[in-house]
Amino acid sequence: IFHALDVNPTLYMLVFGESVLNDAVAVVLFRTCLSFYEREHESWMAAVMQFINVSIFSGVVGVIVSLFSALVFKLTKLYQHPSLEMALMFIFAYLPYLLAEALNLSGIMAILFCGIVMSH
Repeated sequence: IFHALDVNPTLYMLVFGESVLNDAVAVVLFRTCLSFYEREHESWMAAVMQFINVSIFSGVVGVIVSLFSALVFKLTKLYQHPSLEMALMFIFAYLPYLLAEALNLSGIMAILFCGIVMSH
């Protein structure tokens, strides 16, 4: 609908980013409520702390992976090997999801923060 209305691209990116962040927060909140329902937590405070920890550490995983990928792309001459460069770009884009899910964090939130940092 934004393309049909010829809206400013910045507004489109802000609305899209906000909706992705809402989806990521909803997934984390669902997991927290599910673990509270399954009696993994004794109090609401423990569930709230789990929500905060998963949210923060998912973002940290995404930022760390993106900074590492920036370092790899800066210190190597991958532009001489475009197929390898493209393969590594796909790997570094998928790596935060795999790493976050392996650590029982939110893969969606990790990818979101990785994408934000990688875009700079």
